[in-house]
This record gives sequence, C-alpha cells and structure tokens, in this order.
Amino acid sequence: MEVELLKDRPKVRISEMDPTQPEARLFNALATWTMVWGVVGGTVWLFETALSSLDLPRAAVALLVYAAIPVSFLSLMYFWPRYPSIFEAAMRLRYFAILALAAWLGAYVSNMRFSTSYEGRLVEKTVDTCKRIPQCREAARIW
Repeated sequence: MEVELLKDRPKVRISEMDPTQPEARLFNALATWTMVWGVVGGTVWLFETALSSLDLPRAAVALLVYAAIPVSFLSLMYFWPRYPSIFEAAMRLRYFAILALAAWLGAYVSNMRFSTSYEGRLVEKTVDTCKRIPQCREAARIW
C-alpha cells in the first residue's frame, strides 16, 4: 500500500527549486561562490603540486601560481558561452561542491575541537609517555 502512495507523489528535482524563495537564492549564491573558490583552490593546488617537483625558485613558483588563477577564470568565461554542456556540468557539480565543503568543514572543526580539548591533550600526553617507556613501546609495537 505504501508503494502505491509513493507512485502518486510528484517528483521534485533540485534544479526545479523556486528561485524566488530566500533559501533557494541563498543556496545558489553559496554554491556559486563555492564553485568560484573551488576553481581558485584547485588551480593553486594543481600548480603548487606540479611546480614543486621542478627546481625553481620559490618566487617563480608563486608568480606562476598567481598568474594561473586569472587565466583559469578567463578560460572558463571564454568556454562557457561557447560550450553550454560545460556550463551545465558545472551547475550540476556545484551541489557536490557544497557537500564536499560541508564534509571538510565538519572534519576540520571536529579535529580542532578534539585537539584543543582535555581529552585530546590527555591522549597526546599518553602517547608521548608510552613512547618513552621501552616496555610500553614493545607492547604497542608502533614505534
């Protein structure tokens, strides 16, 4: 009986949200800015990772990384009107960007809260003490 009731219910997609509602506008603004800063962070991370293996001075790496950020934005602005499929893919991926940002922030806050708590400091001191005692090191067989 429940299955029949679910069949009659109209399906609502996320893309069909009413843009006049405040929460839809807030989500769209948040998703757009997450996508923008995701491009910046991704560009910086990619160039930093790729250029760190080269034997270049640190100033040259920084200059190349900071020059790559506007180039990536300009290339996105150039290709989006010409290829609407890229724009549609980016609009769909922004929902995943919001979920990834929320997961990252949750893990970061949880880690920061544990490391500054009494329990976190107690665990850290216990591990440090166990490293100094040979019998504890042998029993743990970690270090």
